[in-house]
This record gives sequence, C-alpha cells and structure tokens, in this order.
Amino acid sequence: MKKVLSTLMLTMFMITSLPLGIFVEAAEGSVPTVTISNPSKGVVALGGKVQYTVTFTDANTINLEPSDIGVAGSGVTMTKTVTGSGNTRTIILSNIQGPVGQVVSIALKAGIATNDFGSSAVTGKTIAFAIGPAEAKPVTEATPVTPGVPVTEGTPVTENKPVTPGTPVTEGTPVTPGIPVTEAKPYEDKTRPSISITNPSSTTVYYGGTVTYTVKYMDDVGLSGLNLKASDITLNGFTADVSVSGSGYQRKVTLSNVKGTEGLKYITVASGTAWDAAGNRALGIPASEAFTLKVREAIPVVDETDDEAPVMSVSAPSFSEINNGQTVKYVVTYTDNDAIDTIDLKASDVTLNGFTADIKITGSGNRRIITLSNIQGAVNSTNNISIAAGTAWDAAGNKANSVDNTEVFKIVEVINNNTDTKTPDDKKPDTTVENKTENQKPSDWVKNPYTGM
Repeated sequence: MKKVLSTLMLTMFMITSLPLGIFVEAAEGSVPTVTISNPSKGVVALGGKVQYTVTFTDANTINLEPSDIGVAGSGVTMTKTVTGSGNTRTIILSNIQGPVGQVVSIALKAGIATNDFGSSAVTGKTIAFAIGPAEAKPVTEATPVTPGVPVTEGTPVTENKPVTPGTPVTEGTPVTPGIPVTEAKPYEDKTRPSISITNPSSTTVYYGGTVTYTVKYMDDVGLSGLNLKASDITLNGFTADVSVSGSGYQRKVTLSNVKGTEGLKYITVASGTAWDAAGNRALGIPASEAFTLKVREAIPVVDETDDEAPVMSVSAPSFSEINNGQTVKYVVTYTDNDAIDTIDLKASDVTLNGFTADIKITGSGNRRIITLSNIQGAVNSTNNISIAAGTAWDAAGNKANSVDNTEVFKIVEVINNNTDTKTPDDKKPDTTVENKTENQKPSDWVKNPYTGM
C-alpha cells in the first residue's frame, strides 16, 4: 500500500508542477476566443470526477454542448456535463473509468462561440489529469467468536479440525509513474481564406455604362480581416470609375462610366485582400468572367432648355365694313417651338377700341374665334381690338405675347335700298362700298318681314 501511495504522490507532483493554465492563441480581429482552466484535480480516482472552467471573450452567442468536448486518453470513458451561463461554462467529467495511470486531456471544437465577424477556433488540448486507483474502503473490525457450548458428558467430543491458515493478501500492484505532460500546443491553422467572384451583372455593357461583380470570401476558422479596395482591382482593356461596397464576407465591385474599344473586358483582383487569425492571406483572382463592351452611335445632344414663348397671331376681321348691330369675327392662332401646354383666352382679355359689342370666345386646339356681335359705334369710324399677353403658355412656363392693335373694320351708314333710281330692266347688284354690306346683297333687296333678312 505504501508503494501505491508513493507512486500516486509522484504522479500528482509531476502534474501539479506543470505550467498553470492553458493559453489559446488569441485571434486577431474580433473573432471570439475560448480559454480553458486547469483541471480541478491532478489525479482523479477511478469513478471520481474533475471540473474545468471555460471562459469566452467577445462572444455574442455561446453554444457549448457535451458533444463538443473531445477527450484524449486511451480506453477512457466518463460522463460529460456542461453548466453555467453568461461568458463562463463549467465542464464536469464524472464516473471516470480507464487504466490506472492513464493521462487524460480535453479540447473543444470550433464554432461553439460566434459574433458578427466569425466563430471561435478549435482549442488546444488542456493540462491533463491522471487516473488513480479507486479509493480504499475502511476494513470492518472482525466480529468476536461466541464461546463454544459445553459438551454434555458422555458424548465423545470430536476433535476440532485445524483451521486452514488464511490466504495471504496479494500485495497491491504498484502504480505506474505518471507520464510527464507536455504543454498543449495551440491549433495550427495553415489554410488560406478562399476567394471567388461572380459573373458580371450584365454580359453586354455600352460605352459609358455600368457593370458590377460580387467578390466572396470563406475561411475554415473565420476571417480576421478583410480590406478589398478600389486600388486592388485591375481593369484589363478599358477604363472605369471603380468603387467597393458591402460588409461581412462579401464585397460589391461597381464599375461605372465604362469606356474603351469594343470587345471582351475583364478584371483582376489582387492577392492578400483578406486574412485569418493565423495570418494566412487569400490568393488573388487573375481573370474574372468577361463582359462585352459595345459603342453606340453618337446621339446628337439636344438643348432641353426652352426659353421661347408661344406666339399669338390674329387674323383680319371677317368683314372690313359693317353696319351698326352687325357681327365681326377674328381668328386667334397660337404656335410654339415645342408645344402649347395651355390656352386660356377669355372675353376679359379682349379690349374693344372705339366701339362696343358682345364678346364670345369659341374654338379648340391651338385656335380660338373671337365673335363680336351687336357692334355699336360711330358711322365711318375705323375700329379694332387688342388682346392681353399671357393667354397661353408652354410646358416651360413661357407665356404668349400680346397683340395691341388688330387690323381694322369700318362702321358705315345704312343705305336705303328702295331709293335706287335705276330702271327695272337694269337691276344688277350695286358694287358701291355702301352696298357691300348685308352679305353683298343687291341694292333692290327687300328684307323678309318674317325673318328680317
């Protein structure tokens, strides 16, 4: 028994003299880190238990399950339990079974903690503990033997048989001295981040147009940094304005104002635009999928500034000479270099110069008719009208001109047609100025008493 205890103490001394704690290589950037404490015991008896404390840094989510715990140790079994909350978890290994003297360590798999930038890496192996013999149970004191019952006289006593000596106890198997535990090495990541690029957003781009590509990155552990810049993009056979946008593991490369000769064009992405915590950098992309640059025929530039106002013109009066009480019409026409947007000619926009009349506006499209009825004015007077400015305008807001004085008409004296001295055989329409009124009727015309015409 002394030999067993001495061997066990030697194993404990070798384990507890190891460096305190295990250091997990901190990832550059903001990827979560995981730190595991020393075991709560250096030597754990068969069937016993041991604990580890796990601390998480820069983690948004933590999901540590018993299945995430890897155990290093030949022929070892145990029950795994995880407790705790916040940024710490407690790992409990209980009912530990295995060869006495076996050295045991644990490690945690990658991805048990995540944040916006990525997930945690695989941890290195922890400081180990050794499996010791089961704890000895105390020996129960022997029960005293009851004295023999006296033999009744006359009965021959059978001679007691000698007691067979007890089987000697086999000396305990000495415990094999513990194997020195080397300090756990951190997980060594030698894998570069991968990089890929999509097809161009358009297979055909016209001169001066825009096309985009999307660059995607991946890593087995998680990216530590990503810095794709416009200067990392090489344009092959053309020129363009380059911009880079996006977040996470993707970047959008926008090529605007693309110019060059017609033909196939592509881009090149430089190497080293992303890296992981171990310093592995992404390779470049020598040639993307190409797009075809085409040059359209030149389109003449049109000055879209419209500063020309609509033009209003007014016709001659429908009659150059009338009697009082008769009617005259004017036709107003609007034109524009582009198009007339609105015409709003009203009776109030018309000024009568030297006479009175009833004013009416009719018409559609770009023409309006001004009807002046029941005209009253001085005999032998010449008269006309004026029209105000702004009675029409175009889409740019330019307004039409005014017309100050239209062509004139004359109010003449009514001639009595019954005073004609010509003979009946010589009745012909009188072409004198006085008799050109009333729609050029002959001088002997008599009005119908029912119609007045």
